[in-house]
Amino acid sequence: MSSKGLPPKEWGGCPRLVAAGVTLTYAALLGVYVERWQRLASREAREDVLGADRLVPNYHHINNHRDPLYNDQGKSRELNAFGRDFVRLYRDVAGGGSNESAVWPALCRLDSDGDGISNGMELGDPCCRWQPAPPRSAFVLDHHAEYRRWCISEPARDRADPYWAKPASCDPPSYNSVEYWTQYRWFYYLQVRTPVEGYPIQAKHVIGACSVALLFLYWFVYEGLFVDVFLLWSPRKRFGLRTWVLVNVAAFLFMDLTSGIAHLCLDYMPNWIPMVGCVANGFQEHHRVPALLARKPLWNQLNDVFILAPLGAMFLLASKPTRVLRLFWFWAILYVGLFLMAHPWAHMHKDMLPLPVQVAQAWGVLLDQAAHMRHHQDLESQFTILSGHADLVIDTLSQIVPPQRYDLWLFIFISWVLSPIYLNMCFRDRFEKFEAVLYSGSMKTEPCLA
Repeated sequence: MSSKGLPPKEWGGCPRLVAAGVTLTYAALLGVYVERWQRLASREAREDVLGADRLVPNYHHINNHRDPLYNDQGKSRELNAFGRDFVRLYRDVAGGGSNESAVWPALCRLDSDGDGISNGMELGDPCCRWQPAPPRSAFVLDHHAEYRRWCISEPARDRADPYWAKPASCDPPSYNSVEYWTQYRWFYYLQVRTPVEGYPIQAKHVIGACSVALLFLYWFVYEGLFVDVFLLWSPRKRFGLRTWVLVNVAAFLFMDLTSGIAHLCLDYMPNWIPMVGCVANGFQEHHRVPALLARKPLWNQLNDVFILAPLGAMFLLASKPTRVLRLFWFWAILYVGLFLMAHPWAHMHKDMLPLPVQVAQAWGVLLDQAAHMRHHQDLESQFTILSGHADLVIDTLSQIVPPQRYDLWLFIFISWVLSPIYLNMCFRDRFEKFEAVLYSGSMKTEPCLA
């Protein structure tokens, strides 16, 4: 490393281009943080809405709506009908906060939007049993709280949903778990065997796919990646099988965790954020109709990732990863495609899947239906969509950083995805020494790709 902390000149990468890209990325993340802070600042000054998310069930689980008390998907500062009912009951029934637990039982039985469906039914508590709970309270049917976290709708929007689920009777002291699971499984697999027409291919998706193809072509032709991927003999020497397997496993685990963090961000992110908001919109709509994802053509299941692919290809070319990291990134990119397919597979009946996929699910290599059903039931845990093994990390971290803080999770996501690039630039000499142990032969450097 040079005295200024940059890689040596013979490295051949483009550190200034990488630094500029990283700076712009974090500046955009700062903009997301500031937008959220400004949007909430004026509301928090009102004592009658402070902490409303603690007093209303499933406050953060409404599809494409960040604050159900406000108009325009939560962007507006103007209270909607549900918000006005909340403020009135908070003042009149709860005594301005002295008896907060009395707000929801009264609000639950109202029909704020006048669509003939109670607020409790729309927010998953048709029996009005829910009580304020600590943050990150896991969904357990036997807790006698809300009946469901799935099939949630806006209590201030007159739109009847055809998938209502409620217990046959609210009189028993506990819910009927058999009845609940019958309803939930029906909702989860609803119309999954009926394909739908996909969205047309757009130019942005084609450009993204081409950028990945060109990146691989450059690495295969000019960087010797073909030899490393297929373990072929060449004067350059190949890696051993053990190194090949370890790099492959590392890429798989890296992308398992990446898939979970990305999924969490998209589940809670507003759909008005540039570039990624449309992807978030699709993920959140998928919560309303889970099987819709599995009913789309294969291209539509993969195309979202291609929106950001040119930016990723630029980072990888400019950072000029070492031989080991090139192999790592090759497998990691392929595993992106795999987790985008594993997600809809987890929404299909097993008899709809190819035999290799069924075997991979049975062996725990790919996410199975039972694990992903737990995510759609709880909505605050088990976000990974490749194998599910990284859920332990995300579920633990989400106890510290709540899932609804999408702005902070975006910082975590970008930092995690860029971490191999940071390591490549800051510790390149150590990577090269490590690679020298793995194979004999001189290391050659090439100029930065213009």
